[in-house]
Amino acid sequence: MTETLREISDIPLLHEFDDPEWGTDLASTAKDLFSRDYQGLLRLSDGSVFVYRNSQLADLSRHPAVGHQPIGVMTSGLRHPDSLSESGVARLLHASIFSWMPPQHRPAKQLLNKVLSPKNVGKFREEISAFLNELIDKNLEEGIFDFRKDFARMAMVHFWATSIGVPLDVGEQLFAEAEKVQTSFLIAPTMEQTVVANKSAHVFMDLLEEAIPRAVIEERAPMLEDIQESNRYLDRGDQEMDTYKAFAGSLIDGYHTSSPFITNMVYSMVEAGLQPTIPDRSPMEFATAVYQESSRLHPVVASMPRYSSEEFVYDGVRIPAGVDIHMGWFFGSRDPEVFADPHEYQLDRSNRVKQFTYGGGHYVCLGRNVAQIMSEMTVLELTKRSIEFEVAEEPKWAAGSMFHELPSYKVKMARS
Repeated sequence: MTETLREISDIPLLHEFDDPEWGTDLASTAKDLFSRDYQGLLRLSDGSVFVYRNSQLADLSRHPAVGHQPIGVMTSGLRHPDSLSESGVARLLHASIFSWMPPQHRPAKQLLNKVLSPKNVGKFREEISAFLNELIDKNLEEGIFDFRKDFARMAMVHFWATSIGVPLDVGEQLFAEAEKVQTSFLIAPTMEQTVVANKSAHVFMDLLEEAIPRAVIEERAPMLEDIQESNRYLDRGDQEMDTYKAFAGSLIDGYHTSSPFITNMVYSMVEAGLQPTIPDRSPMEFATAVYQESSRLHPVVASMPRYSSEEFVYDGVRIPAGVDIHMGWFFGSRDPEVFADPHEYQLDRSNRVKQFTYGGGHYVCLGRNVAQIMSEMTVLELTKRSIEFEVAEEPKWAAGSMFHELPSYKVKMARS
């Protein structure tokens, strides 16, 4: 018997996605989704598709008809209707290889993957250890402080200063601008937020396009040594792109997502009742296990749209060309068919390779090695110092966003 082909309009609607409070309790949303009788693709109110099951995320992340949104789709609506100036967010995304398409995407990503390889990032472990301990000392004396702003963000400011030569004061400004840019990734940004995001994106790119070449000339950017004259320009397809400019555009996550990533990790550990004091294994093994489990339960990117480049059929549903396909990475890492007791914090788990901490398929996060090494070293140094956390204020998850982040995490540290 032939299975009846369904249209997107035939599949159930995920009405919660339109709720302004979407994102404030994704753990409860996950429990609800996986307890429903229907398990499969869902429809959003704009006619796009939402994917949340682990196996379907894996399938569609590798599907030849599913890829990044074209730059025109990605940036539609990002310019103020009364403005004749270029959208700043469009300028940033045009440079970032996040928006590049095959066949140009692969060689560009291979080069920047080499720049951000574990070996290249790992060269700075000694410097990372030093400034993490400076931050521990400073915040031990502060009493209550905001872990995201005063620790995680400053750790990343120091990392980029050390690795690519961006001065500390410029780094702090870049973080402030990046947070404004990321409002363009809200599910329904207001026009005011769009205007602010565009202005901040221009400032972000201006700062980095000036700082990076200068640091290279002055030999203050050891991480960028792999970028030579032979690969100073990349073929974007529609134009030749300066490699430093492509790197600058791709650093938007390095100057935003990295600090909530570290914050989520510490939050998740403390919420589970663990403290980096006397772990049940070596400090490095503890740090790695905390990184793995925390990033499974609380990845920063909760969902991200991909795009159907041509019509195809999946799970009995006809998906036309030109449809947004929202990949619910957060939920795939809590799928009970893959992870036993998926909402529990367990340091020792199987199936780690099926986590979607950094997305999946051909478009996994470029900065994943930076996030892992900085996260593991944060827990490692906290453990060496026997630091204990006390939560000073109940944190709240950001609402209406594709990012799963705590805007603030007020804590107090003490030595046990």
